[in-house]
Amino acid sequence: MSNEVLLLGLPGCGQSRFAEALRVHCQKQQVQSPICIESLEVGSQTKKRVWTLIDIRSELHHDQAENYLLACLEQSSGVVFVFAESADLTTQAFWQNWLKRQGIDLPVLRWFSQTFAENWHWQSFGDEVLVNQSEFPRLSLQSMEFELGTIYLEHLLFGLDSIKQNLGAEIWRVKASVQTQEYVNPVSIEGTINRWDTYAVEQASGKLTVLGASLDKSLLTEIVEASALV
Repeated sequence: MSNEVLLLGLPGCGQSRFAEALRVHCQKQQVQSPICIESLEVGSQTKKRVWTLIDIRSELHHDQAENYLLACLEQSSGVVFVFAESADLTTQAFWQNWLKRQGIDLPVLRWFSQTFAENWHWQSFGDEVLVNQSEFPRLSLQSMEFELGTIYLEHLLFGLDSIKQNLGAEIWRVKASVQTQEYVNPVSIEGTINRWDTYAVEQASGKLTVLGASLDKSLLTEIVEASALV
């Protein structure tokens, strides 16, 4: 029996957060903790549990992202609804119905408040399946990084969202921790294919990372420079 769990999902779905919370849960319960991985070695074929994580705080209306999720689910033995405590009932119903429409019949774990029930054991969730690296879904995304000083947060988010909504920019993931004009504390920016989130952090890295397809670096540079505090 494998002690590895392969975590799949869209960029920014909470894989690292989920893996750390699972490790802490197992440590508290004094049970073996799985090794959570997000990829397979080239050419590998083995049996292990495969879980697809879905951030259910927002609906998803993006064909390519839906197709990628479906490809993940076809290889999975379980589904984890992440950030369930922050999803309203309408959005939770959207995802339940989405799985039903796609004909997905897998066990579903609703992960509330980044904790697990005391009696929950990871080996009881989903069976092991035969996984083949060559058959797994892939996203070919560009990665661009920018240095940031103090910025106007509203300007940066408006610029990034505008090119997504109005110019069709394929931005799949945005991650940054920056000092802003609007707040005393540094702010973390978490952007995914279907939502934006910001929250206070203790330290700013001063870096902005953008993942996407057919990204225009000159346009992104203009947005970053326009948001800078001068």
